[in-house]
Amino acid sequence: MCSLNPLKPAQTVCSPRCRAARWRLREKDQRQARNREIRGLLLTARESIEAARTKLEDA
Repeated sequence: MCSLNPLKPAQTVCSPRCRAARWRLREKDQRQARNREIRGLLLTARESIEAARTKLEDA
């Protein structure tokens, strides 16, 4: 992340601050993916409701 300290072979981040930053970035990415999925489901539901309403109005 910040490369302030050289990494040892088993390390993936150089400091606790970088670990926290990486965690926040992953959380943000996961939240955005979840929001995209929910948005798609809500749009599908809205289209279904509108189609059903139109069908009822035409009957």
